[in-house]
Order: sequence, then C-alpha cells, then structure tokens
Amino acid sequence: MTTYAVIGTGGVGGFYGIHLARTGSTVHFLIRSAGDPRAPLTLRSGDRTWQVQPGRDCTVHRRVATMPQVDVVLVAVKATANQQVAAAAGSLVRPGGGLVLLQNGIGCEPLYAAGMPGGSELVGGLAFLASHRDSPSSFVHVDYGALTLGRYAEGYQPTAAGPVMRRLADDLARAEVPVALVDDLLAARWQKLVWNIPFNGLSVLLDARTDALMGNQASRSLIADLMAEVVAAAAADGRVLPANLAEQMLALTATMKPYAPSMKLDYDAGRPMEVEAMYAAAIERAGRSGAGMPRTQMLADALTFMGVRR
Repeated sequence: MTTYAVIGTGGVGGFYGIHLARTGSTVHFLIRSAGDPRAPLTLRSGDRTWQVQPGRDCTVHRRVATMPQVDVVLVAVKATANQQVAAAAGSLVRPGGGLVLLQNGIGCEPLYAAGMPGGSELVGGLAFLASHRDSPSSFVHVDYGALTLGRYAEGYQPTAAGPVMRRLADDLARAEVPVALVDDLLAARWQKLVWNIPFNGLSVLLDARTDALMGNQASRSLIADLMAEVVAAAAADGRVLPANLAEQMLALTATMKPYAPSMKLDYDAGRPMEVEAMYAAAIERAGRSGAGMPRTQMLADALTFMGVRR
C-alpha cells in the first residue's frame, strides 16, 4: 500500500488526503493549526460526509520533524510558502518515491526539484476543485474535484507519466476522484491560468464570487478578454491551447455552485495572495517570448497594491 504525506492540509490537501485515507492508503497529515490532533478529519460534500480517525485511519502531525519518509508527498501549500516548505518536503520523499506539487501558478517546480533525492519523481498537480477548510479538522467540498497530473522535467520539457502519477491516480480512483495524466505539464499549467488569472484576481478586486462575476455583462466581458490574453501568452511560450478553451471554461463556471476563489479567501482572511506565482511568473514567461500581457499586468498591480494596503 502506498504511503502519503500531506503538507498543507487546507481545502485542496484535505480533500485529496481524506479521500486517500478513507479508501485504505496510509496518510500522514501535517496540521499546524490549533485544535485537537485526535479529532476526526471530516469532509462534507453535499449530503455526504466522510470521516477519518487519527490513530486508526491516518496520523496527524504538528511538525514536519515527526513525519516519516513516505512514497508520495502531496504539497498543497500556497506558493507564498514555497521557500519555507520546499526543502523540508523533499526530505520526506523515500528513495524512488515522489513529490506532487498541488499548486496554482506557474514556475514553482524548479525550486522543489533542487531538494529532491536522486531517482525520485516530481509531479505538478492542478486541482479543478472548489473546496475549503472551515475548522482545523473540518473541510467543505463545494464542487468539482478532478485532478490533472504532469511529470516535471527540466525546462518543462514534455515527458511521459511516471509510476508516482499512476500510483496516485489508481489510489484516488478507489475514491471515485477523477484524475487525468498528461505529458505536458507546462501546457496544463497555462490552461489552468486561463481560469485562475481572471477569476482569482477579479474576485478580490471586485469583491465578488463566481456567480456575481458571471452574472454581470461588464465583468464577464473583462473575464473573456483576460482569458484571450492568457491563451495568446501560452502560444507565445510554445503551448497552443484548444481554440474553444475559454468558451468551455465560461460555460462550466456559469453552471458551478457559487464559489469564492482561493485568492479571495486569502485576501478576506488577511493572508498573502499568490500574485507572484499566478501573475508575475506568467507575465515574465510571456515577456521572454515577446508577448505582452497588459490586462494581466494591470490586475497584478492592483492586487499588489491591495495586498500591501491590507
């Protein structure tokens, strides 16, 4: 049986970690927040509720130092914590194992690659998931849940799926969580940014959830313009995305349950926002290829101002 460690047990790490634990995988959770470490971890999804009991179904740790080496480390911290987390997370990877970086944005994998043991596998993961933590041991799943996995190779060269990706996909399949394995991680990260750049930033700037942003013609037009800009930037970076991608994402968002994106949750809670990984890194990559992202730059500048003022 595959052993897992979850670093960053928030809405994303809690969702996938609890599903792994409830279907038989050995899972070690890092939960630094105040609360009883013996309390069951609870995941609510519509009219369904799952619980895993520490000491029986999983193990809860307060510090990385008490965690053992495992087959697969799931890192689901915000990109703002990467400098503090990368080396410690890499030290938990068993020889021949791997690390899965479940994170928004683009360009964070090289930092983690530097701290990985030889022969291990680094995977980028993109969660298409609306989920959040509402207490140290309680999680709420709002909508979706699919996970896309792509293996990282130096320079983001396309590369075939490795055993870590396939093992995680098989384990999540037992919990009926859909997983897609892709050969091009860079393309997948650009594709996720087509949604993340407009909806995360505008949800903060306009103080609105997804339903309000989609329900207003002016904001919806701005979303479409930002999406087109990201698609063009990806093409300049050598990754041509599907021609109807923006239309598909708009249609899916129109039918999803109303949701506050992760950046809005961070801003409302007074936490740092992932402006660097989600905006600045994309703008820099596009700029190196000769593509400008003026709308995205304006949004990033506004978010930076709001973060500093906050």
